[in-house]
Amino acid sequence: MKIRHYLSILTLFSLLGAAFSSVNGDTVGTKTSKLTIGGRLQTQYQFVDSTPYTNRLILRRARLSFQSQLTEWAYMKVQLEAGKQSFTLKDAYIGFNPKGFSLFIGQKHVPFSREALNSSKYLQMIERSRTSEFAPFRQMGVGVHGFALDKKLEYSAGIYNGAVNSSSVSNLGANILSKVKIYRIDAGASGDNNKFLYAGRVDFHPFGLMKKTQSYLEDLEHLLLSLGVNFIYSDESPSSGHNLGAAELKKTSAYGGDAALKYKGFAGTLEYIHRNLSWWNNADDIDDAAQDTFTLQGGYMIIPKKLELTARFECVRFDKDKILLGPAGQNKDNWLTFGFNYFFEAHHTKIQFNYILKNEYMPSGIPELDNNTILVQFAYYF
Repeated sequence: MKIRHYLSILTLFSLLGAAFSSVNGDTVGTKTSKLTIGGRLQTQYQFVDSTPYTNRLILRRARLSFQSQLTEWAYMKVQLEAGKQSFTLKDAYIGFNPKGFSLFIGQKHVPFSREALNSSKYLQMIERSRTSEFAPFRQMGVGVHGFALDKKLEYSAGIYNGAVNSSSVSNLGANILSKVKIYRIDAGASGDNNKFLYAGRVDFHPFGLMKKTQSYLEDLEHLLLSLGVNFIYSDESPSSGHNLGAAELKKTSAYGGDAALKYKGFAGTLEYIHRNLSWWNNADDIDDAAQDTFTLQGGYMIIPKKLELTARFECVRFDKDKILLGPAGQNKDNWLTFGFNYFFEAHHTKIQFNYILKNEYMPSGIPELDNNTILVQFAYYF
């Protein structure tokens, strides 16, 4: 890999970043409500040191969001995505804010995995960790969110369609999971079975509310710490019953815990998730996979609010019994990432650099992959 190749790309993004300045979300008033318009743009350079190698620029995210305060206690939000050469609907829900808690109905994040719940606007690394991919992310459903004990205790719970990506289900029959994540954004529940996914999460903030933003960009008077636990459960079996001779997912369940800390220029997170998958194989027997994933991540501001050095370790074990394998036939992944962030204006305008050392544990006799990766991203949001 030629160093000057990616350094030139890094310089290009730095010059682009210096040319921009951020603005706050614009609010437009109408006769009946207030409409707040926001957006984000994330352009990314990718280099994968493989054979053949990958060398490309992509539009990672281009989003517009619209949030309207309908009354003192009711609001709605719609967010559109135009990244990766496709258009998708991310958020679309209406919320109600009675005193002390809020209710919503529509498409929204399932309350599972701290990093999955962390907006892509506020990420410390360019991409979320592999651990977050165990989360269902956005689903159609109804839920509740609230606080207690002077906002030291935060809770969320909901019921969702839990639609499963059918391509991942078919790959289960070949003992290959094409992605760690098996859920997809629910588009009309076309892959659903009329049963629901149940989810719940509790966060404890002993020193005061800690928002789900990464990197140390505040002027904090004391340490901030957040501890969270969460679970999901979903019956994935076909509504008409199991089809003989077909590979079909039966059920999924997962639980996990996480922690986040910010103190004197340091911001770090750790997260652990255990997931159980159960499915019918082509012989109509039931297979089970116990999966574990862990991430430890942190960053330190060597120039306050401007330059942050970052590092992350992430591990995925696809199945302790080695029945279910990873996308390349591996038993386990260990990835180590080093990088830095330069903030032109906090998370509003920043440039990020990551170098990912990927270590896939292959079965005996199968060579390891050459796929170490460089990512450079310019991010802007208002």
